[in-house]
Amino acid sequence: MVLSNSWLRPEQAAHRLRQFVAQYTEHEPEHQKHIELKLKHSLRVWEGVQRILGQEHREPRTARLAEIASLYHDLGRFPQYTNYRTFKDSASEDHGRLGFKVLRQSGLLHGLSRPDTRIVLQSVFLHNRAVLPAGLPAILHPVLGLVRDADKLDIVGVIAGHLFEEDGSSQVLTLGLGQDPEKMSRKIIHQVRNKALVNYQDMIWVNDFKLLLCSWVFALNYSASRRIMAEQGEVERLLDSLPQTEDTSWLKHEVFKALHE
Repeated sequence: MVLSNSWLRPEQAAHRLRQFVAQYTEHEPEHQKHIELKLKHSLRVWEGVQRILGQEHREPRTARLAEIASLYHDLGRFPQYTNYRTFKDSASEDHGRLGFKVLRQSGLLHGLSRPDTRIVLQSVFLHNRAVLPAGLPAILHPVLGLVRDADKLDIVGVIAGHLFEEDGSSQVLTLGLGQDPEKMSRKIIHQVRNKALVNYQDMIWVNDFKLLLCSWVFALNYSASRRIMAEQGEVERLLDSLPQTEDTSWLKHEVFKALHE
């Protein structure tokens, strides 16, 4: 890979990402589809960061680092799928940690200063953490907030599209969860009702995954992110597809309130 010595711009980072992903080209169409899915996701998360930034003013350094981090946030997904044939971290490796290791060794950040390199690496390492550790550098918070919000916005759209526009049968995308449309786990419902962190390990059914995705509304960092999620309408589709119970009625009310306040 030929890398420029110039100051790294997001457009350069996007070009480098495409070159990097080309190394993971699969010969079987079914596997290649998943590689392409994650590349397209990374590019859309970049677009999502740009969209949020269009409504939320951030200083240029923060904006640039968030754009670069968004492009590289899922770098670990490519070796993860190649090695394990899954995107389920608990059945393979934590993809944030794996992405951090790959990015640190890849040369993809060539052209960034050492402090900026550290911020991007930390963003990749932490982007999928349920809880962020205390004592992070001040600039890391807005960068991570932008990446995490844009990531959530796109994942909700991807999963909703798979469930409603496709046949919803991909075990890779639905993490191998049970398909019964009437089943929800009480443990997941309890976590959502308490607006607590939903534990991936507790999920049993696809409906549990839908509940988790809808609960992300409460974790968005920016008002612009909530407006964009409301405009997309995917959370409402996920909610409407759940069994109609007192719990899901409560969740609809709370999600609507969080999105439209």
